[in-house]
Amino acid sequence: MKTFLILLLLATPHFSPAKAQEELTPPTAILDCLRTVGGDLEFRSDLNPFYLRGDLLGTGKPVYAVGIRRKSPLQVGVALCPSEGAPIVLMPGLDNRFTSKDLTVTHFVAPHWEVYTRAQARDLLKNNHKMGRPLGESIAMMWEDGIGLLFFNGKKFQWTPALQ
Repeated sequence: MKTFLILLLLATPHFSPAKAQEELTPPTAILDCLRTVGGDLEFRSDLNPFYLRGDLLGTGKPVYAVGIRRKSPLQVGVALCPSEGAPIVLMPGLDNRFTSKDLTVTHFVAPHWEVYTRAQARDLLKNNHKMGRPLGESIAMMWEDGIGLLFFNGKKFQWTPALQ
């Protein structure tokens, strides 16, 4: 029995979280999208999960969302890779379809994020009548002290804190 346990231990592959982190590779569609975006943006593998997929534009077609980082100056953001059309980079300070007064350049993307359905997002936004309403699914950014929603209202992407 002792010999069996030793052989079983030796035959079992060892898992290293650091090694797994290095081996994360997004789908080819995301890599192609990031090449299209170009510049000094790089894929962030420190998010959990490291990419999302949902109907983020409200078209009924999938859109990949991946965390990105610019090293100098340090900024983080999200690259959206629609199944059709050009990529969309959402990063504070860029001149694009994304506006917010509340974002900081280093804390825009939470350590945990997930796709929320329209119903989930609207439920979180029900007391905030000044905000638009999501056209499709939303990205929920989750911190210890609350949730922020990133969503497309049909014209532009909006960001709002939405505490539970």
